[in-house]
Amino acid sequence: MADEEIATDGYEMFKRDRMLDIKGGCVLLYIRSSLKVRGIELVNNFPEQVWFKLKYNGNQELLIGVC
Repeated sequence: MADEEIATDGYEMFKRDRMLDIKGGCVLLYIRSSLKVRGIELVNNFPEQVWFKLKYNGNQELLIGVC
């Protein structure tokens, strides 16, 4: 499925597909566009994960992940 087919207005999409030799599946997380987030890349052997930092209350940050 193409990213354009699952994109949602007003939300930023964070998505990681499975490795090419495995059919189907992914992890997907939508974050409201009005929130201040930035994606984080973690290097390891587990490709199906999404991490980001959510900024709130000025300089506070919250690390959130889905795997």
